[in-house]
Amino acid sequence: MPRTRSSTGGLATFLCLVFAGGTASAVQTRLPETDIPDGIAVPVDLGAFKDGFRMCSRPGPSSVTSYWEVPRDDVQRVDRALLAYLRGTPSKKTIAYKPEKFVRQYAGFRRGKHQFIYVNAFPSDHLARSKDDPSKTLSIGCDGGDIFWGIEYDVQGGKFARLETNGALPLPP
Repeated sequence: MPRTRSSTGGLATFLCLVFAGGTASAVQTRLPETDIPDGIAVPVDLGAFKDGFRMCSRPGPSSVTSYWEVPRDDVQRVDRALLAYLRGTPSKKTIAYKPEKFVRQYAGFRRGKHQFIYVNAFPSDHLARSKDDPSKTLSIGCDGGDIFWGIEYDVQGGKFARLETNGALPLPP
């Protein structure tokens, strides 16, 4: 299969590898049959980064030098790749629901000249209770464990890495 370069840095090659890879175990879902609506994928405006990335109970991106807005068509392409990655890549990580059940915010950032996309995810049912527009405000959940998560996408390398979930409150003794 020929390799093609796209504006998302090898995404076409990555997608071919994901779909040709067969069936592997995926990122685990703790509550796979939860009855909440499907989420959406949205680009985040630059105004959401006035304070940088300040995640409450997970590290999030580090060594960020600048931000950029991810074009809507790139959001859709990378989102399809993300959902395939989470369904088909072996991992010991667990997220609460099927990946489609999360609102996925796409935020562009750089480390030097290298471009990345950070996907910040929260359950779709939180959107109905929020007054914030997910394209204008980066939604930050404190604690909550695997119902809040994030992952980085290396635009030039075409790879996902660093899936992180929030911390959880300790159980009472």
